[in-house]
Amino acid sequence: MPPTLAPTGSLGKSLANLAWLVASSATFQTLVGALDATSAMGSVYVEADDLGAAPRPRAIVFFHEYRREKIALSTFAVRGSLFLSFEFPPSAAYAPPAGTGNVWDEYLEFCNRADAIVAEMEALQGQGSTGYLAGESYLSVSEFELLDGPSAIPETKGIGAAEARDYFFGCTFAVHRFGQ
Repeated sequence: MPPTLAPTGSLGKSLANLAWLVASSATFQTLVGALDATSAMGSVYVEADDLGAAPRPRAIVFFHEYRREKIALSTFAVRGSLFLSFEFPPSAAYAPPAGTGNVWDEYLEFCNRADAIVAEMEALQGQGSTGYLAGESYLSVSEFELLDGPSAIPETKGIGAAEARDYFFGCTFAVHRFGQ
């Protein structure tokens, strides 16, 4: 569920603005079946479990490092980076041939999806006045650093959960940013 409380400080704004940047990606919206960024926010989480409460496909945002750096006598700037994880189940269209275990097409499908979302985020970052909070620009990003993956990750199922695939694909980026 998207947040209903507006963030007022740099901690909350950082997370909400990254989530909004992800949700504003047309590729992400299509992947999660959303009509717009507002509805796509329902597939961006700050916490996620594997017991069905936060179904895939999804993105997860959380803190990597955060600091307030003194840049003038009485002025501090927010610096740091956030984690961004993508978790997408493979589509049936690219299932490996029976008995081969070769997931090349599924792997490349994941890479193509993640690349497209990041490219759209790069195009939107720092732009306009349609950020998460009215009148603010999109989160300004200086770098996307791949920290983990892409890789196939074994699926953890809850008791009685439907069995489709027993893995999903995921990766984690550090999203380096400056300012709020």
